[in-house]
Formats: sequence, structure tokens, C-alpha cells
Amino acid sequence: MKAANGLPSHPARGTSGGARRRVYAWHPPRGGKKLDRARGGPDAVAVSHAARLLRALRKETAAGAWTRLGDLIQAGEAAIPLLAHALATGAPQVRKLAAAALGRMGGPQATAALVEALADDDPEVRWLAGSALAQRPTAEVVQALQHRLPMADARLQRRILRILSRLPGEISREILVHTLEAGSSPMRQAAAEALGALGDPAAVPALAQALEDPDGEVRRQAALSLGRLRDPRALPALERAVGSEDAVLRWAARQAMAQIQRRPTHLG
Repeated sequence: MKAANGLPSHPARGTSGGARRRVYAWHPPRGGKKLDRARGGPDAVAVSHAARLLRALRKETAAGAWTRLGDLIQAGEAAIPLLAHALATGAPQVRKLAAAALGRMGGPQATAALVEALADDDPEVRWLAGSALAQRPTAEVVQALQHRLPMADARLQRRILRILSRLPGEISREILVHTLEAGSSPMRQAAAEALGALGDPAAVPALAQALEDPDGEVRRQAALSLGRLRDPRALPALERAVGSEDAVLRWAARQAMAQIQRRPTHLG
């Protein structure tokens, strides 16, 4: 279905087909080119070219739209503000292409736009944004994720933690450890899982301490993550956990010890 301006629309998240609808009517920011010329900023020709491409996407099939990705990338850094605006306000197909293009370009504004897109209501847009961020293990990306984390809802926080687990480095580990120590129960569980995926042995002390977390799911995940790290320094803490009254923790601790010692697990 199309809105009065000819652009596609679809039901807003959480509404039925006959309820209020969100209409995506993307347009380039007004005055953008004049402002760019006045400030001697981005090349207005590249911005205009990218704007035409983005407007044309509403007439393309899904397959045809992706053939435009290379053209958007070739528009260069001058088009980043335009693509960031399109990623925030465009129709789903426009947002997908904008996320993919920004992921190839980099830079602070592109990074900020991609971090915000992790909260998009379209799963493919979220996946494109997350994949782009995870493939750029830079301090700029980590800091942008760290800045967004406290203001995010629980679902977005989990997405950010998963991306941090794919970004090796001391800063990523410190953020995850802090979340494991001070976050809510779901966030502590997600941080424990992310530290295991990060694969940094320096996380062993924090995960060993989390075996005594008041939340059983956090304890279980901490044990399993220690197994993933395969660091013998975790064995004393895991041996203590095997004597716990928590049956699930006992099982997870045995699993982890078996991984570290590289022997089959004996249940019972």
C-alpha cells in the first residue's frame, strides 16, 4: 500500500493492519546543499547524486535496489550526512541500503548512525548495522557503543553487548566486566555470555566471581563461559561450584571443567 505522496507505508510496530500506520516519507534535509556550499563542506554534486539514488529506490525491486549499493558508496564521505538521515527516516528498503553503504564508509557520523540503527524495527536493518560495526574493531566504534549502552532498553543493550563480544580489546572487556558486576540480572547474564565469546583470558577473575552471583542464570552462564575460555586458572573456582547446592550450576561447572581439562564430561 502507498501513502498519498506515493511512498510505501506499512503498519507501525505493535499495531494491527487496520490500525495507525507509520508512513516513511524520506526527503533530503532542507537547505543541506546550500549550507554545504556556504560552509565549503561536502561536495554538493556528490550529495545531489546520492539523494537521487535514494529517491529512486522506492521504484526499485528488492534485487534491483542492491545494485545501487556501489553507486551510493562511490558518492563518498560527502554523502554520509544524507545517508545517516535516510537510515533514520527512510522506508525499510532505503534504510537497508543506507546501513550497508555507511558500513563501508566509516567515520564518526556513520558510526553514530549505525549504532542508532541497532534499535530499528526491521531485523535486516539491525543485522546490517550490527555486522558493519562488528567488522570495525576501532576505538571509535567501541566508544560509540559504550556511550549508547546506558541509555538503551534491555533489548538494545543485549545487542550492543553481543557486538562488543566481537570487538577484541581491553576497552570492550572492561565494558563487559563492568556490566557483569553492576548491570541488571539480564544484562549480567548477557555480559557473562559475551565475555566467553570475547575469548580474552583476562576475563577469568570476573567470571569466576560471577559464579557466586545471586542470579542462577548468571552463575550458569559464567561457568559455561569459563569453559569456553579454557583457562586452567578457573579450575579452583569451578571445583568449588561443583559443591554448590545449585544443581544447574553443578552441571555447568562440570561441563566447564571438562572443556578446560579436555576430557569427556561424566554426568552424575
